[in-house]
Amino acid sequence: MPVRLVMDVLDAVEFDRRPVDEALNSVLAKQPLHEGLAAFIKHAARSYLSTCEAEPSMLPVARWWVVQHVDQGVRELWAWGRRYRSADGAVRELRLIRLANMLQRQRLAGWSGSMTEDVMAMAEIAAFLGVSRQRANTLADRADFPKPIAHLTVGRVWATAHIRTWAEQRRRDLEGEAG
Repeated sequence: MPVRLVMDVLDAVEFDRRPVDEALNSVLAKQPLHEGLAAFIKHAARSYLSTCEAEPSMLPVARWWVVQHVDQGVRELWAWGRRYRSADGAVRELRLIRLANMLQRQRLAGWSGSMTEDVMAMAEIAAFLGVSRQRANTLADRADFPKPIAHLTVGRVWATAHIRTWAEQRRRDLEGEAG
C-alpha cells in the first residue's frame, strides 16, 4: 500500500500537473494513515521528484508498456514502475522504486544517517541504539518495543519518534548492550 500511495502522488504531479503539496494532501486524505507512514510517503514522493528534476529531458508516460509473446499462447509481461521517454521517443526508461537501492546509494556516497528523520528501518535502529543488527532484531521482537508502521519489501519500518521515546525510557538498560 505505501508504494501505491507514492505512485498515486507521482501520477497526480506528473500527469495531472498538480503541485506536490496538493497531490500529497489529496492522496493522504483518502484514508487514515499512521503519521509515520504518511511521513514516509511524503518523503518518498518528494525525493523521487527531486531526483527526476535532474533528468528534465525525459517525459513521463502514462500507459503501461507490455510485451506479448506468442509461443504457446499469449502472455503479457509488465513491470510496476515509472515510465519515461525522450521527446523524440527514441529512448525509453523504466524506473523502479526501491527503498533498499536508495539506502545503498546514500551509504556509497558517504551518508551515514537514517533515510529520513521520520522513519527508521532495522539498520537505522541498530545504529541509533548502538547495537548490532542482530541485537536490534531481538529488541524489536520484544512485547514492549514499538510496533512497526509498515512492512515493506526491505522489511519493517518504524516511526523515529516512537523509537526515540522507547530508547529514552530504557536508556539505562541499553547502555550496557552497545556493540
